[in-house]
Amino acid sequence: MTQQQWNADAFLMYTQRYEDITNAFPEDAFFCRLDRDRLPPSSAELTRYIPRYLNLVAEIY
Repeated sequence: MTQQQWNADAFLMYTQRYEDITNAFPEDAFFCRLDRDRLPPSSAELTRYIPRYLNLVAEIY
């Protein structure tokens, strides 16, 4: 596998993971990201997905 192919595969994998995680966020929490003055309501679902999202961001960084 070439470096270019590896980079493309890694990009596709991380893109899919990002999509999976953000699609699982509660709808009201997902749209709060567009409004800095509004926090999403607490929920077990949000608590479950925030660490997954932050882990993904850390991996990409």
